[in-house]
Amino acid sequence: MSSRFILRFTGVPRGDSGPGLAARLHAMRGVTVLDESPRMLLVDGPAEALNAAVRDFQGWELVPEGFTPLPDTRVKIGRR
Repeated sequence: MSSRFILRFTGVPRGDSGPGLAARLHAMRGVTVLDESPRMLLVDGPAEALNAAVRDFQGWELVPEGFTPLPDTRVKIGRR
């Protein structure tokens, strides 16, 4: 089953640490890199394959993507 994950770099930056992981994920079958920045990647793919890819790169963590619903800001008229 495929789902979306955020790969976040939490280690100490030493030069470019992300390109190796990003290139590896782009080459993996069944994994789609949806968005990327130097310290974060948004990917869609199977959790097992992503865990295996991240295991070889220190300082990266894999977190399932979460959504926060927007609050309802409409004015409500109360009864007395």
